[in-house]
Amino acid sequence: KHVANLLSKDPTGPIREIPIGEREAWARDRALQSLIDQAILSRELAKRQIEVTPAELERALLGVLRQNQMTAAALQKELAQKGIPFGEYKRQLAGQVRQYKFIQEIAGSRVQVTEEEIRRAYESSPHAKTTSFSVTAPAIRQSLESQKLQEELQRYLSQARAATFVDIKL
Repeated sequence: KHVANLLSKDPTGPIREIPIGEREAWARDRALQSLIDQAILSRELAKRQIEVTPAELERALLGVLRQNQMTAAALQKELAQKGIPFGEYKRQLAGQVRQYKFIQEIAGSRVQVTEEEIRRAYESSPHAKTTSFSVTAPAIRQSLESQKLQEELQRYLSQARAATFVDIKL
């Protein structure tokens, strides 16, 4: 019997075995769900008129450069090597910023990261032995907040999917 092993998003979660014939159907369903989610999200962004200012895009770009410890020229060179025009990259980045603003709008006030959560994440991190808590804590806070915001977005999209009629014609 041929099977494909799939890990859940939670690395401690169970492994599911799916027969090869079902793997294609599963992948098709995941792709379809992703397209539906994108359509719902696009509709919501347009309805709420969420836009990205040039200053917000510049801040996001500087954040990417800082996080990856690279210059704008190095980023442009890397993108060129991958065949991605810099303008297209900025368009995609603006889309991510729009999505982040939307998530903040729908769930930002509900998402709180406690000092205890940060400390637990720090203590379970391999960096705990080599980097001080005060140096690592801001990045851990940002990571935990981002994770919680993504969970809120998934909850929102799940509810929106349930309330949306989708007519699929193949």
